[in-house]
Amino acid sequence: MRAAPAAARRTDTTRSTANAQGTYRVEQGDTPYAIASALGISLFELLNENEDLDPLRMAVGDVLEVPQQRTSGRAASA
Repeated sequence: MRAAPAAARRTDTTRSTANAQGTYRVEQGDTPYAIASALGISLFELLNENEDLDPLRMAVGDVLEVPQQRTSGRAASA
């Protein structure tokens, strides 16, 4: 059984630090999906923020832009 990707092992403190800084540095074992999930954003948001990112060529040390939490006018459905 494979170990969880590094992003999946992050704590809430790391997540909030990544969001506060606006960037995320890729670590060994990370995948775009695991990073997005750990940061509490969708894969689409992560890829949209990093348009030049090729998920198949992502390397340890790459720095990704993290979308800031949005306060959109869209109301949550009840």
